[in-house]
Amino acid sequence: MSDKGSVKPLKKLKIARATAVYAHPYLATGLFKLFPIESHGVKTIAVSANWKMYFNPNFVDETSNLELAGVLIHELSHLLRGHHQREKDFSARDSFIWNIAADAAINDDLLRSSIKLPDHRVTSGLLGVLEGQSTEAIYLQLAGRRGELENMFPDIDCGSCVDGSTRSYEEASITPNEENTEVLLDQIARELLEGIEDGANPPQFLKTWARKRINPHVNWLSLLLRRVRRELDPMQRADYRLGPLSRRSSDPFIFPKLVERNRPNVAIIVDTSGSMREAELDRAITEISLILNSLHGEPLTLISCDSEVRLESKIRNASQIRLIGGGGTDLRVGIEAALRLNPRPHLIVVITDGLTAWTLNRPKNAPEIIALLTGGEIEVPKWVTPIVIE
Repeated sequence: MSDKGSVKPLKKLKIARATAVYAHPYLATGLFKLFPIESHGVKTIAVSANWKMYFNPNFVDETSNLELAGVLIHELSHLLRGHHQREKDFSARDSFIWNIAADAAINDDLLRSSIKLPDHRVTSGLLGVLEGQSTEAIYLQLAGRRGELENMFPDIDCGSCVDGSTRSYEEASITPNEENTEVLLDQIARELLEGIEDGANPPQFLKTWARKRINPHVNWLSLLLRRVRRELDPMQRADYRLGPLSRRSSDPFIFPKLVERNRPNVAIIVDTSGSMREAELDRAITEISLILNSLHGEPLTLISCDSEVRLESKIRNASQIRLIGGGGTDLRVGIEAALRLNPRPHLIVVITDGLTAWTLNRPKNAPEIIALLTGGEIEVPKWVTPIVIE
């Protein structure tokens, strides 16, 4: 017999939460921290960045218990994955498409783990992209499709847990959870790992999340984009200066004017030697796309280099990426080519497996040089900032 319409929405939501906890007891702390608030301002269920859960009673009434349990795990997953902070680090300009990409990344994992969801859900298959990709990678592939996606998923809005932007229906008067979110996430991760020791078998994506949470690696994407944005910060690119006094001016005071400095320039050198596997080159394209996204329309110089520079071009979007090579490896010539650019780049990013020769000393007048390493055990000179791509 269907459970639709048989109990009041709030009670039904609590029953669904109990169902989710019974199936996944290691998520009990997180699921019970979601503070339920009835709201007609949402079309389904949404969660704020401070763990308030807003639910539309009609949606709850029309959705089965197992599907509601899956929706609760879905919403909790946004918080576990830190989507609202990642959106800021990534500088995603379209929060709706970011929500779609985040939903697809989560739902692929949930469905793969046999967690039931409502029929009308976002998946990579429906979006026409490969499964198993990060939210950031999916977002880049959805550019220009907002109108189409709004028609496909008109009810999508998972709340500020996705992008950090407060919604109109999020009530400040309701007391949020007081615990520090980072401490809470650590607690959930520890309980999940303890559950494994006691014989529980969480889905693989949850195991991976918990292990990374307890034993974190450097977030290479956040670190890279933070360094790139530092070069693009408009307040770092402009200054107040005194200009020449006009002979026609009768004003006794001279006021400084805001003068735009030279536009920042970023050069990316991609190792296209024979040691770079196809998967690593595909990953390089993703990294370049991420950097382009953070530039907000500013061009960058892309240099394909093996033992010599194969191609040098100015690009503004991912469709212009061309990688040519296949020979030996000597990225020193690529760095020299980047340093000959006019104007000289403010930042040079080298994407490589690290199997190349480096100069012992920093090149003269070289800007900051970051090496995105596809191999984690490669040493680089002290004048290079290494970031290992996980």
